[in-house]
Amino acid sequence: MSMKRFMKDKSNWIYGFDTPLFAAGRLHLSRKATDISGNLNAEKIRQICKNHGITFSVDASCKGGAVLDDVKDKRNNLAHGTILFVECGREYSVEALISIKDETITFLDGILKGMKDYYDGKSYLLAKTV
Repeated sequence: MSMKRFMKDKSNWIYGFDTPLFAAGRLHLSRKATDISGNLNAEKIRQICKNHGITFSVDASCKGGAVLDDVKDKRNNLAHGTILFVECGREYSVEALISIKDETITFLDGILKGMKDYYDGKSYLLAKTV
């Protein structure tokens, strides 16, 4: 997909930003640089940011992203067939699902703003990964 087409596709825009995160060009990441193997929870995201010198702040309403542990576990169980979709959602009310979504978006919004600042400030040129 060309960058021009990518930029026109609204689904590629990062939630909450007026411009796409990748507006300046392509961003190449290495799995070795991030040590990502599978799904991420809040702790893993914080560790990756720390390792790369990315500073961020998240609103207290997201409770530090604690809900991501449950999201990650449920997603893994669904993906591996341990539970069925109907079993996964059975214990949640619509209000609870909305709360999970809101906390997740709030947490990720704080992380993405930190990453955007890191990128815009070219902090990656100064960072030493662990």
